[in-house]
Amino acid sequence: MKRRFSGILLLSFLLIGALLQLNVSAQNGAGCDTNTCTVNVNRQISTNNWGTTIINDTITITSSNASITQMLLGFPSQIGPNVRNVTATDLQTGKALSVASTAPSGSNYTAFEISLPSKKPPPAYSFLVRTILTDLLSFNPSRSQFNFTFSPFPVTDFPVAQASLSVSVKGWSNPSVSNVIGNFTNGVFTAVPGPVNPFDTRIARITFSSSGSQNILDALAERTLTIAPSGVVTVNDNYNVTNHGPSLPSIAFTLPKDVKSVSGSDVIGVLDPTNIVSAGQTSTNSTWKVSPRYGSIGTNQSMAVSLRYDLPSSLVSSPSPGTYSLNYDLFDNVQFYQPVLRTKIMTPSGFRLNSLTSAVPYTVSGNQILFQVSPVTPLSNLSLSMNYGLSPFWASLPPLAWTILLELAVVFAVLVFQPSAGTVLVGGGPSDTIRKYIDLNDEKSTLRQEADRMEEDLSRGAVNRHEFKRRRRLADIRMAEIERSLGPVKGQLSGSGARYQDMVRRVERAEADLQAVRVNLADLRNQYRSGKMEKQLYESLTSDLERRKIRNRQTIDTVIITLREEIR
Repeated sequence: MKRRFSGILLLSFLLIGALLQLNVSAQNGAGCDTNTCTVNVNRQISTNNWGTTIINDTITITSSNASITQMLLGFPSQIGPNVRNVTATDLQTGKALSVASTAPSGSNYTAFEISLPSKKPPPAYSFLVRTILTDLLSFNPSRSQFNFTFSPFPVTDFPVAQASLSVSVKGWSNPSVSNVIGNFTNGVFTAVPGPVNPFDTRIARITFSSSGSQNILDALAERTLTIAPSGVVTVNDNYNVTNHGPSLPSIAFTLPKDVKSVSGSDVIGVLDPTNIVSAGQTSTNSTWKVSPRYGSIGTNQSMAVSLRYDLPSSLVSSPSPGTYSLNYDLFDNVQFYQPVLRTKIMTPSGFRLNSLTSAVPYTVSGNQILFQVSPVTPLSNLSLSMNYGLSPFWASLPPLAWTILLELAVVFAVLVFQPSAGTVLVGGGPSDTIRKYIDLNDEKSTLRQEADRMEEDLSRGAVNRHEFKRRRRLADIRMAEIERSLGPVKGQLSGSGARYQDMVRRVERAEADLQAVRVNLADLRNQYRSGKMEKQLYESLTSDLERRKIRNRQTIDTVIITLREEIR
């Protein structure tokens, strides 16, 4: 009797366990098979003018199993490293769906898991997956030929009942395709592969001979907005663009609509106005073409350029004296992928922030409003709306006048109120802050000189490459620590008065220019050693850059010497 009871009890536990396992499997989406679930996938692929690829996958599930809450999608391992960002949206509600990278069951693909809502409207449920990829487009200089490598459908762990594909090939001359059957019509390649088996990692390729509009560009960019006391907002955009396609005479940059004039500079100096020309505008943006100082931008060559312009009144308005409204994007019409984009707004004395609405998180530090987005892609929302006030008194004075008034006010306060010895004011700035700023900059200068000596030792064989990398890595780590310590010190010093703010900015500009000069000197050396540049041109450009390096160092030394004299 006891044995019979024990057997019945064991059988009951086994049945309950089996039912629970079935329920867990259903919750994890394991029930999506041909008996319970039908999945259709429509893939649309486009590549923008800079070579960044956007894939839109519209996925429709018709299911008798309403408990499917996860779905696995992926890319073949050959393309997986090119995936930069994946987002998903519920097409019924417009809400974002959770996307998480997950370990694949095999080594021939990379996978993402999409979390679906537990309650889905019958009979069909649709969602959109948008993927940003880079470097799918390549250029073969010897053949003057472009190759576009892509996956015609997502990798899944379930059968796809019906797949369809469209690839925009507008402007691509004489395109041909391999490993997928379809047709080219009116600048679009279309295919209907039909049913797709689980874990199909097929790779397709489109080859074309030339393109009048297709480029392959990588970019690093940053933006600084400076609000003047008069209310004018000036923008400085810094770009470092690398061309992986055929040689280009110029690069087109997107700026706000109604920008009237743009000035620019490269690592050598100010560019001639003929190097920056307007190429028209749309209802939302304007296009400006920037050409290099010498020749064109060859394959795998880079161009570093800084663009400066004032925002038009359509973006900066003043509804009443002393109040302003700024409606702007932290970057315009992004055509590239960048892991981290930083933008800052520099504010003047008399500035007060009334409200700020931004799609990007921000922090306020001294006279700066700092924004950081990670990553930035052509799909990023970078909108910004800010309402602020400027004191009409300060706004009505030219910069020199209100700088002098501020310094006089500080001197008057020192004479009348006689501050205690705890914090000594020197020329309007706290002496402790000035000393910290000087000490940190002195250490930076020493590290820069050491880096130059290491480069010279390496070039003449006095140190091996392993030892050079070790010493350089230690110097870079210390330099990063100094920069982190300098951040709040610069904010405090800039907040002590417009004069100190100007000094900090002069040092920052000189340091940025020094770094750009180092990069371009290295690039010139590589081009000269590889025989791509004549000796006379190399020596002329190198001489210009060396003079620029000396001027930047003199600028930094002058500021530091002035500050050092003030605290004696």
